Amino acid sequence: MEKNNLYITELIDKCTNCGNCRIVCPVFKISGEEIYSTRGRINLVKGYLSGDLKTSKELREKLFVCLNCKQCREFCPADVEYSEILKNTKSRISSKNKIFDIKRSILEGIFSFKPSTSNLFFILLRYCGNLLYKNNSLNYFGKIIFRLAGINLSAKIPTIPVSNFFSMGIRHDTKNDRGIRIALFTGCGGKYLYPECTDNFVKIVRSQGVEILIPKNQVCCGNPLSYKGLLKSADKNINANIKAFNSLLGIKLMVSLCPEAGNLFKELDRSDPKLSLRLPVRNWIEFISEYKIEFAPKYDNSVIFHSCPGCGQTDLYRNFVKSLYADYTKIPDFTDDFCGCTELLDKSNSDIRHKIARSFYEKNDLEKTDYVICSSFECIEHLNEFFTSRNLPVRAIHFFDSLKSKN
Repeated sequence: MEKNNLYITELIDKCTNCGNCRIVCPVFKISGEEIYSTRGRINLVKGYLSGDLKTSKELREKLFVCLNCKQCREFCPADVEYSEILKNTKSRISSKNKIFDIKRSILEGIFSFKPSTSNLFFILLRYCGNLLYKNNSLNYFGKIIFRLAGINLSAKIPTIPVSNFFSMGIRHDTKNDRGIRIALFTGCGGKYLYPECTDNFVKIVRSQGVEILIPKNQVCCGNPLSYKGLLKSADKNINANIKAFNSLLGIKLMVSLCPEAGNLFKELDRSDPKLSLRLPVRNWIEFISEYKIEFAPKYDNSVIFHSCPGCGQTDLYRNFVKSLYADYTKIPDFTDDFCGCTELLDKSNSDIRHKIARSFYEKNDLEKTDYVICSSFECIEHLNEFFTSRNLPVRAIHFFDSLKSKN
């Protein structure tokens, strides 16, 4: 690594060491140790850049323990771009890894910039789940594999449907065409893990006069790769998606079912020819609010709506829930507490994340709840992993699995 890297150093120099970030950092709340706070990790990066600290397992663990909840940025008076600091530091550390890294190869396969490769890896992941588990628990063989791979035994591979969204073979006609055409980004969650959720969104929106085009050659947004410091691989995904969506004609908007992906696409530097996504981007909550897409709720009690701070659109979600239940005598509870999710299929720091999920469960009285209705696929995957590992009856579902057409 190049010492005193100018870019990261400039970002770090904005930090005033005020400590406001400690108020909200979930890892610091659990550990109570300064070294695990946002400020503590920034100081670790300083030591690494100066050469005082060398690449080591201990350094990696302390830096990679960040859960990317992004709450610290809301409380930072100096607007320190902590996520940018950390992902670039992770990138430097990851580049020091051995040439053949099994975990890295699997990650780049699952979230590949080639759709055919991702399809193959998700099929293999489904077979692995069937092979390594028995009665919802790791079997003997599974425990050996998890130990060899360095994965916490409490982590769980989610259930992968047999058919992804594009292989479901369902087509919904556009009714009462309003002359609006949008392009849909499904995200890995909407394509591989919860294809029925994507199908429900398409069905309802097309029934209200909005045509949806869904490029088959779209790939993972790259966020799971970026989170691990694999920035070059993430750039390949970004470029693949730009190519896929820029090829479409007559499109008004690009709409993302994954909030984190939508935020990524919004932040692309439009002045950079390599990142010239020509379509304006909306997250699904922004789109349905702006274009007045109407829904009816499937559930009228025993549910709680949830949006993690990282999505950054809590007020929109909260107002949507209020309008959705405007004709009901009771509006369901809404929480924007951090549940412990990170990126999709990330199994790192399971002990810490499960402690946060336990706190989330207890604070929001989820023992009285049937469904936690989430705004992102990451929340669903993480919470259901926690619920099933503890044999808790509550389940997390996506917003669109809790909705039906109003017509």
